[in-house]
Amino acid sequence: MDNLLFFRQLDTMKDEDYIKSFISYLISPVITGIKPSSIINIFNNTRILLPLWHDISLQFMSDLKLDYMPIKQYNDSETILIYDKCSITNILKCQEIRSLLKTYGYTDLDNTDVVLNYLYTRLKSNNFPHEVGVFLGIPLHDVEGFIKRSDPCLLSGYWKVYSEANYAKEIFELYDKSKDLVANCILNGNDIRSLTKNFTPLFLN
Repeated sequence: MDNLLFFRQLDTMKDEDYIKSFISYLISPVITGIKPSSIINIFNNTRILLPLWHDISLQFMSDLKLDYMPIKQYNDSETILIYDKCSITNILKCQEIRSLLKTYGYTDLDNTDVVLNYLYTRLKSNNFPHEVGVFLGIPLHDVEGFIKRSDPCLLSGYWKVYSEANYAKEIFELYDKSKDLVANCILNGNDIRSLTKNFTPLFLN
């Protein structure tokens, strides 16, 4: 779809509808179940959105059955990780991912809360942790490819791709489809919660 129509509609919304719609669009692959988490920035510009976000965030995330953690806070902006805890738990079942995380000091990998707490401390540090890619749904081979940088980058889209470029393109398309679904849902005045994970089987078949 032409998302220009969505952004035009966005500009006409009141602040609370605006921030809910805009964030939903940004995290659409998380809402539809394709992606375990997303990092987004909320900032004040022509609209003062940060105080509003602080007021609505708990209920808004609860309505979407998602969680979030603030990463960086500045005067006029905030960086936030929004995540699906069940999806994170599923990621931690992969032995190859567990091995990678252990090299960065993660422990008690059967306890998602412990892992998320350690991820929080890593994200708060001055050096951005490269292993965060696995929590964002980036394939392990591309996370490792980015860390090692011994092979050429084959493709750059939602992330840098170092192998299996065709597979990455398929995932990129799923992200785009998720954005279209959320945008259409908002434009048609429907409840975004109707999209929560309902489309995952369709996308992945």
